[in-house]
Amino acid sequence: MKAETTLAKTFESEVQDMCNLSEGVEKRGIQKGIMSSIQNLMESMGWSAEQAMTALKIPEAEQIQYIGGLKK
Repeated sequence: MKAETTLAKTFESEVQDMCNLSEGVEKRGIQKGIMSSIQNLMESMGWSAEQAMTALKIPEAEQIQYIGGLKK
């Protein structure tokens, strides 16, 4: 019985790790898509990064992270 409990806890921990990993991958994918949209608006419309982010309705609190990414 004790081995089953340990195995169950190990399995639960591994499942949690996989869920956290997939959430991180999803978040990075969303951020890449937003960065691409900002860059596309800047190039095609001649807009500043701020104008593009306003058009995309990106909250001001999140804009700093994208500005940093655009400078890379």
